[in-house]
Amino acid sequence: MAKRATFGNTWWGKAWVTAMEKIDYNTNRLPRGRRYANNGSVREIKISEGNVKAKVKGSRPSPYKIDIELPKFTEKQIKEIEGIIHDNPALCSMLSIGQLPEGILSLLDSHKIHLFPSSWNDVQSNCSCPDWANPCKHLAAVYYIIANEIDKNPFIVFNLRGMPTERLISAAGIHDEQTHDHWDRYKERFVPFASTDMKDHYCSISEIPELTFKSLDIGLMFLLLQDNPLFYKDGNLKEILNGIYKTVVSKVDTYFLIEDEDEYVMRNNDIYLSYNSNDVLQAFITPPDNLPSEFNNNTTIQKVPSVDEKKFSINYKEHNGCTIPFDKLVGYLANHPDPSECSASLKFLKYTVALSMALIRAAAFVPEIFAYSKDEFIVRYVPLINDEYIRVAIDYQAHLMPINVAYFQKEKTLLTRQGAYDILCWTITTLIHSLLAEGHRYTLDNLLDTFTKGGIFKVTTFQQSNTAKSITDWLENLSIRKKDISPLIRIEFKEDDEFEVNVDIHNKALPSSPIIPLSQIFGKQKQLYSQPINVVRTDILKQLVIASMHMPELKGILESKGLRPSIVTLQDMANIIGKVRTVFDILGINIVIPKGLRDLAKPRLSLKASVKSGSTAVSYISLNEIINYQWELSIGDTKISQKEFLRLVKTSKGIVKYKDEYLMLDPEEVKAIMEKLNSPIPTMSSMQTLHSVLTGEINGTLFDVDDTIKRIIEDLTKPSDISLPSGLNASLRPYQLTGFRWLYTNAVRRLGSCLADDMGLGKTIQVITLILKLKEEKRLSLPVVIICPTTLIGNWLKEFNRFAPTLNIGIYYGTERALSVKDKDAVITTYGIVRRDIKKFSNKTWSCVVIDEAQNIKNNSAAQTKAIKTLKPDICIAMSGTPVENRLTELWSIMDFTNKGYLGSMEQFKKTYADPIERYRNSRQIEKLRLSTAPFVLRRLKSDKSIIKDLPDKVVFDEYCYLTKEQAAIYQRVVDNAIKTIEETEGINRKGLIFKLITSLKQICNHPAHYSKGGSNNSILSGKSEKTIDLLKKIRDLKEKVLIFTQYNEMGKLLQSMILEEMKLETLFFHGTLSRTKRDLMVDEFQLGGKYGIMIVSLKAGGTGLNLTSATNVIHYDLWWNPAVEAQATDRTYRIGQDKNVIVHRLITLGTFEEKIDDMIKAKKELSDLTVVTGEKWITELSNRELKELFSPPKPV
Repeated sequence: MAKRATFGNTWWGKAWVTAMEKIDYNTNRLPRGRRYANNGSVREIKISEGNVKAKVKGSRPSPYKIDIELPKFTEKQIKEIEGIIHDNPALCSMLSIGQLPEGILSLLDSHKIHLFPSSWNDVQSNCSCPDWANPCKHLAAVYYIIANEIDKNPFIVFNLRGMPTERLISAAGIHDEQTHDHWDRYKERFVPFASTDMKDHYCSISEIPELTFKSLDIGLMFLLLQDNPLFYKDGNLKEILNGIYKTVVSKVDTYFLIEDEDEYVMRNNDIYLSYNSNDVLQAFITPPDNLPSEFNNNTTIQKVPSVDEKKFSINYKEHNGCTIPFDKLVGYLANHPDPSECSASLKFLKYTVALSMALIRAAAFVPEIFAYSKDEFIVRYVPLINDEYIRVAIDYQAHLMPINVAYFQKEKTLLTRQGAYDILCWTITTLIHSLLAEGHRYTLDNLLDTFTKGGIFKVTTFQQSNTAKSITDWLENLSIRKKDISPLIRIEFKEDDEFEVNVDIHNKALPSSPIIPLSQIFGKQKQLYSQPINVVRTDILKQLVIASMHMPELKGILESKGLRPSIVTLQDMANIIGKVRTVFDILGINIVIPKGLRDLAKPRLSLKASVKSGSTAVSYISLNEIINYQWELSIGDTKISQKEFLRLVKTSKGIVKYKDEYLMLDPEEVKAIMEKLNSPIPTMSSMQTLHSVLTGEINGTLFDVDDTIKRIIEDLTKPSDISLPSGLNASLRPYQLTGFRWLYTNAVRRLGSCLADDMGLGKTIQVITLILKLKEEKRLSLPVVIICPTTLIGNWLKEFNRFAPTLNIGIYYGTERALSVKDKDAVITTYGIVRRDIKKFSNKTWSCVVIDEAQNIKNNSAAQTKAIKTLKPDICIAMSGTPVENRLTELWSIMDFTNKGYLGSMEQFKKTYADPIERYRNSRQIEKLRLSTAPFVLRRLKSDKSIIKDLPDKVVFDEYCYLTKEQAAIYQRVVDNAIKTIEETEGINRKGLIFKLITSLKQICNHPAHYSKGGSNNSILSGKSEKTIDLLKKIRDLKEKVLIFTQYNEMGKLLQSMILEEMKLETLFFHGTLSRTKRDLMVDEFQLGGKYGIMIVSLKAGGTGLNLTSATNVIHYDLWWNPAVEAQATDRTYRIGQDKNVIVHRLITLGTFEEKIDDMIKAKKELSDLTVVTGEKWITELSNRELKELFSPPKPV
C-alpha cells in the first residue's frame, strides 16, 4: 500500500507549499485540499505556456475543470534572471543536475524579483465547482500536486511565471540532454546492406583481454545517490537498488553454473540477432544441430544477412535453423564454456556474455533510461567504465563483432560495429533480470518492474510525466563516468604538510590532447575539444557539483571560476587518497596525487616457512614434518616486529611518515591483519605445502620460504639425468628422453604425473620406457595396470611387444576374461571393464596405474571416474593430448587422480582457479595454476620449435583395431566358405576367388555395412570406424586438418554420413566421378577455406596431381599393402611448400589377414619392390595351407 504523500520534499517544493500556506494564513482553505490530493481525486494536470489546466473528481459525475495562472515575469525581469544565473557558476552547476541552490531566492530578492506568489491576488484561478471559496478544495488539491511536481522539476516554478526552461538552461550555458526518443537515435546505428563498409568484415583481432576487473565498493557507489527519490513513493528506491546490486553481484559467479557434463556444445552454429520495432531481440541459430531440445522446438527457414565473399557484398539468404528469445541464448552461453573452435558469431556472443558477467561481478554497471517515446521508457543496465581494462575489453568486443550478426529485419539494415555496445548493454540487462528472477521480492509496481524485469513504463498521469527525467537526474551521479571530457583534480605539495588543489579539464578519450585550466570553460570561445562550449560546460559543471559533495574543497574553486586554489592538510589527504579517490574512480574523475604519496607503503602479512634445524627432506611426503611456520610483518621492503606494528597502529591512523616514507594505515586492512595474527597458524598437508611453495600464496596470504626449502623443492622437481633401460628396443627422440626422465623423477619420488603431449609425439613409448626402467631397477615389485579405451588395447600390446619385448604383458578384456597378475609386469584393460569389475581391481595391489586418454575421467561424479579413483597404487600416471576439453575442472579431476588433494577440493579449485580463469581470463590465476601444475603436467606441442626440429617430416603410427563381435562373426563365415571353395578350384579361377576374398575381408574390416551394402553405419560396429572417430575428435581439438584415404567410394560415403551424424561436421569427398571443375573447387575449399577440416579421398582419385598441403594429418583407412601407392597418397600432404610435420595413421585390424600381411611386408622389405609392380598379386600365389594360415579368423580377445 502506498504511503500517505507528503507535499514539498525539497527546499524549493517546500518553498511553494510555504508560500501557498502563508498567503492562506487567514482563510485556511488549503488543508481541505490535502485529502483530495492524497486520494487520487486529481485526474489530470497540464501546464502549457505557464498556465495550469486540471480536472478534479468531485461529487458530480464529471470532473471539475480547473484553471490557474500566476503573474508572468516581464521581459526585463527574465533578462535579469538570465544575468544572475550566467554570472554564478555554482548556480549553473546546480541547474545542470536539475536542482536549485537555496541562495537563488536571496539573489532574486535583491533584484526585487519574487519567485513565489505573496498573496491570493497573485494567483488567478477558477474551478467549475459550485463552491464560491477561492481556493476551493479542488484548487487546493491541484496546488499540492503541483508542489510534488516542482520537487521533481524546479524549472516548473519559472515556467509558471512565464520563463521557459530553454531560457533557463541557455542562461546557465548548459546543454539540454533529452531523455526521450532513444530508439529513434538508436536506429541510426543501422545501415542498409548496400551501405555497409565491408572492410569491417576483415579487420584484424588483437589478443583477448583479461576480464578480471577491480570490484567497485557498492556501499561507496550508493553514497552518490540521494535517499528516497521523489519519483518513487513505495519505499526507499536507493536501498532497493542497493539490494539489487548486492544480489546480482553475489549470485553471478554461481547462478549460471551447471555441474553435469555438457551434452550440447555449440561449435559451428552461426547466430543472428534480429531486432523489431520495439527493440525486442530474437536469436536465430543455424544449422539447428547440437542444440538443447528446447531450442529445436522452433525450427524454421529464415532469411538472414549473409556475406558473399566473392561479390564482396551482403544479401539475404535462406537458412534452416531455430528461433529463440535472446534471454534463452544468453542463459545458454552463460552456462557453457568457450568451445575450442567455433563460428565468428558464437565467439562474439560468448565473449559478450563473459564480459557482461565480469562487469556484473565487479559491480561495474549502472541503470539508465532508454526511452521509446516521450511517454514510454524502460530501464536498461550499461557498463560503468571505471578503468582502462574495461575500456580495452569493450573495444575488443566491438572489433570481435561480425558485420552481419545483428540486423533490423523489417528495414533490411545491419547494426554497425558501434552497435556492439548496445548488444553488450542488452546482455548485461538480460543477465541481471535472470539473476533477479529467482526469489526476487521487488515486484509490486510498474516502475520497479522496469528495474527488475524490463517492463515498459507508460506515462498515464501528470504526476508520472517527469518520471523519466527525475530518474535520469537521480542517476546522474552514477552516469557521469561516461563523459570523455572531465575535470582533472591536481594536488601539489605546498609547505609544512599542506597541499594545493587546482582543477583542470582533460579529454580522456584523447590522452594526447592538451590539459586546459577550468577557467577556460567560462571564456568566450565557441568550442573546446572540438565540441560546443555549452556542451563541455554542462558536462564539467555536472561533474564538479557532484564531486564537491564528496570533496567540499572544490566548491571554492568552482565559485572562483577556477581562478583560486584550495588548501588541504596531510590528514585531509588521507581521506582524499582513500575514500574520495575511490568515489572519484566511480565518477570517472581523475586525481593527480603528489609523487611522494602515489605509492603509499602498506603493512603486509605473510606466512614464513623455514626448515627446522638439522632436518633434511627425502621426499615430498616428509616435507611438512621438517618445516616451521610463523607470521611475518613488513612495510614495503622493511621487516617489522609485531610489537612495533602494534605500537604504530595504536598511535597513528591515516597517512603517517615511517622511516622517511609515507605509510597508509587503513583501519579495515589493519583489522584483518590483527585477526590473522591472533588466529592459529593454519595446518597444512605436504601437498598443500608444496602447492603454497610453488604459488607463493596460501588462502590469499603471501607464503615466503627460506633458501633451504627452495633448494629442497628444486631437487624434488628437477628431472634426474638417468640412462635409458638396457632392454629398450628403440631410440627416443630428445623430447621423448626428457619426458621419460621427468616421469621417472616423479615416479621414484612417488609423485603422480600427467603426460599431456600433443597427439603424434609418442606418449606411449615414454611410459613403456619408464615401466621397463622401473622393472630393470627392481622398483616394480607389483604389476602396472594400464587403463585405456577399447580402441587402444591393440596399440599398447603391439608397442610393448615391439619396444619392450622382455616385459610380460597381459590383457584383461573380452567375455572370458580372467584377472591373473602372476608373473605379469603389466595388465592392459579398458575403462568400462574397470568400472564393471572394480571389486576385482580393488582387491589387487598395483605398483602403478596408468590411464590413457585421461579425459575419460574428466567428470568427477561419473561412476567410471569414481571407480578409477578407488585404486590406490604407489604411482599414478595420466596420459592425454587434451587434458582440458571444455572445463578446467577436467584438469582438476585428472590431478585429483595423479596427486590427490594437491589442488584442494573441487569447490576450492573452482573458486580459486576455474571461475576466475574461465569466466574472466584472470592472468594472475592463470600464472598461479601454471606454476602449481608445472612439476606434474608436461605438455609439448607439435608446433613448439624445440619439438619440430626433433620430428621427421613424416611420423607414421600403426593404429591397431579389434574386430567387433558383428565383424568377427561375418569374417569367420566368409573365410570358412571361401577357403573350402578355393581348395576345390585351380588356375585363374582360383586367383579370382582369392581376390574376391581379399576384397570381402577388407570390406568387413572396414565396416559391416560396407560388406553388406546396408544396415546401420554406426561407428561402434567397426573397430576401424570407432578408431577413426576418436582420431578425428583429437585432430579437431588441435584445430588441424586431416585427409582420410580409402580405396572404396562406398566406404567414403559411409564415412561422410557417419562423421556428419556423430560429429555434426560436414566433410569433403574427393572421388573419381567428380568433374575437373568440382575437383578444383573442392581442393580450394579445403586448402584455403576454414569451413572444412576433413577431406575423404578415394585412393585412386588422389593418386596423381593432387596438392593438399593444408592437412597435417593423414588416416589410411584401408591399406593396399603397396608402400609406393601408400607413400604417393601420403605425399599429397607434404609436397613442396609444406612447412609442418605430417602425422600418418595406418589403421590395421588385429588378428586378421591385414595384420599378418603388414607384418610380412615389414619383415621382408624386399617385397616392397615387388609390390610396386604386382600389388596384391603375390597373395594369389600362396598355397592352400599358407592361405588358411593367412586368412584364419582372429582368436577371441
